[in-house]
Amino acid sequence: MKPDLAAKLTLADIFGSNRLFNPRPCPRSRDWLPEDPVTLEMLTGGMLTVVGDMPTLCAASVATPAALQLLRDTGHSLPRDILQFTHDEDHRHHLRETMGRGLRIALQHAPHPDEARPESCWIDLEVLSWLNNKAHLCTLVPDAHRPRRRLACSTTLIPAAAENGFPVVIKAATDETTGGGCAVKICRDHRDLQEAQRVFGQCSQIVIEDYMAIARNLCLNYAVNSQGRIHYLGSGEQITDSAGNYYGNWFDGHGDAPPDAIRAGETVVRKGFERGYRGFVGIDVAVLSCGRSMVYDLNFRLNGSTAPLLLADSIRQRFGKPVLCLAAFRGGDDYGVMLKGIYRAVQEHIFVPLVSCDPKASKTSSGRPRTGGLIIGESRQHVRRLIHTLRSLGLELLRPADEGIWPP
Repeated sequence: MKPDLAAKLTLADIFGSNRLFNPRPCPRSRDWLPEDPVTLEMLTGGMLTVVGDMPTLCAASVATPAALQLLRDTGHSLPRDILQFTHDEDHRHHLRETMGRGLRIALQHAPHPDEARPESCWIDLEVLSWLNNKAHLCTLVPDAHRPRRRLACSTTLIPAAAENGFPVVIKAATDETTGGGCAVKICRDHRDLQEAQRVFGQCSQIVIEDYMAIARNLCLNYAVNSQGRIHYLGSGEQITDSAGNYYGNWFDGHGDAPPDAIRAGETVVRKGFERGYRGFVGIDVAVLSCGRSMVYDLNFRLNGSTAPLLLADSIRQRFGKPVLCLAAFRGGDDYGVMLKGIYRAVQEHIFVPLVSCDPKASKTSSGRPRTGGLIIGESRQHVRRLIHTLRSLGLELLRPADEGIWPP
């Protein structure tokens, strides 16, 4: 099939085609990321459909011939140069070879100092770490859009947080990479505070932040190139559970982010650029019932909502359906059987895959195969009904267990 799903902006447009895109978190810098090996390998393939013409390094499990053919058959364009690794030493070998070719590496996650090779990286690693440290949000976000927050020593977490009353939000203030809600705890009682103390005790500092009753939970996406030109890419409404764990996004045209939030985000991106950052930025914004927009987290990297936003216009034009929902699914024991279900969903115009994973092609992960992509429908209610159809095709939705976001 001739590619007919085109990103309105590719990673190569921002990074340049003479760099290697390396989305994999380094093994020693994953304390604040999901522990599941399949999830980590899926992260390396989530942007294949929007990379453009630049070399890319990803796990072999997400770039098998069948996985890549699925994306081509769906209508996606893929990079010509896809490097694959099956284990840590294989990954390091590709990085050494890349440096030998004179290519700089575009990272998404700052590595552990013992693993860092600053001279090989496109963005200064200290800049990348500083911008993503949750302690520095106040330096980057305009006053009117900051929730009330303060820094504290982790050893005094319980008494300091209890002063706020419940619920209260505790965050790790760390230079290590974070994601998926793993560095955040929403505490509703003293038992939760004790758990936060256990989890964050290794941090020298933590952030204590006011809990906000959120009417709309948005992720605003931007890109800034080497010349400082800022592109606003749009926003997606985040699907999270009561603990703050992330499960996907809605993209349904029910109104973009408020204009003042978009402007605040542009200010953040501009300040990041002035410190030396170039690349993609995801800014988490809470829209309160009173209409105020509060920026509560900054991600100077690609986000789960980035690829869908880059492809949304093309997908809507091809399929003629306005509502898109980013979600992850688990198949049965056999990857080939899962693929058949995905192809059927594509043929029925209800699902657009963005990545799939065959753990049997990896030396570091195991478990059931998985896929991530966009459910497409006429409304949110329609999409929720389609979840039952996808289940009948062997695709089991990964969803919050304690929320009524999805039907049982």
